[in-house]
Amino acid sequence: MLRSPRNKIVVSSSIDCSNDFSLPLDFCFKHLEKFQDVLKEPPRGKLKKCPETGKYKTNGIKFSYNQLSSYEDLNTVLDSLLVDPKSLEWLDISYNDFTSVDKVILDYPNLKILNLEGNSIEKLSELDKLAALPNLQSITIQGNPIESTQGYKNYILARLPHLKKFNSAPITKQDKAGATLSSRGKQWKGAKHT
Repeated sequence: MLRSPRNKIVVSSSIDCSNDFSLPLDFCFKHLEKFQDVLKEPPRGKLKKCPETGKYKTNGIKFSYNQLSSYEDLNTVLDSLLVDPKSLEWLDISYNDFTSVDKVILDYPNLKILNLEGNSIEKLSELDKLAALPNLQSITIQGNPIESTQGYKNYILARLPHLKKFNSAPITKQDKAGATLSSRGKQWKGAKHT
């Protein structure tokens, strides 16, 4: 809440990138091994298909808690499921077996939230690709092997300066200052870049 010049309380919307999301299409806990398997499974929840297109009108999709390890057919599956796949803003592929960040994610330039938590990503350089997503505001990567790399947060914040949230927490001015200092000093010992 804010106070206006006349001491009236003014309610402002939170600066939170999740305010403008529709109900996500949910394929969590489906034991999926490939994205193509999604086409054989009904989604969880009550989201209904558009009668005109036979597709779902949503800007978010969740594939968490499965056994996915390859991005193969992600585009095809999203094209089959979503009315407007290019308007995808929220992608949750947490708790799977991904070891990389595939460039296929860059096909969704409106992506604002990306959840990669609980995967097997070891190389910080995998996240460099995400700098090409101009609207990315929030990334969650905790629970990946890269988390044990000294200075990994500063590395990511230096490469993705437009982020507003990191591992579900707001990015502070101190976080940004630390990332700037670290990038000047290249303080990413032990980082796997290849």
